[in-house]
Amino acid sequence: MVVAFSGGVDSALLAVAAHRALPDRVWAVTAASASLASGELDHCERFATDHDLQWSSVGTHELDDERYLANAGDRCYWCKSALMDELVPVAEQVGATVVLGVNRSEEHTSELQSPDHLVCRLLL
Repeated sequence: MVVAFSGGVDSALLAVAAHRALPDRVWAVTAASASLASGELDHCERFATDHDLQWSSVGTHELDDERYLANAGDRCYWCKSALMDELVPVAEQVGATVVLGVNRSEEHTSELQSPDHLVCRLLL
């Protein structure tokens, strides 16, 4: 299982719970991009280390997408879409599924409809 791990409460809860349920079968992956706040990547790595999670980062390029830059109501969708573009190949390499924690206030952002987006929508 590849967990989209931002380091926030939702993805941290999902990553730790998944790791407890499926030891050694969970990989937390953080998007590294210019939109990530300074220090957040280090925070994610420390959290993963502290909780014995397999962790890595992937580069995303949402700032190259005019739809994301428009900062409209669907901005989160385009950010998550860019993330899935990078996580799906990672998951396919290891025969895993990508999961992400989405709270109810973000529910509309999790509707990734492309067949390339192998994602399980989880509402927290």
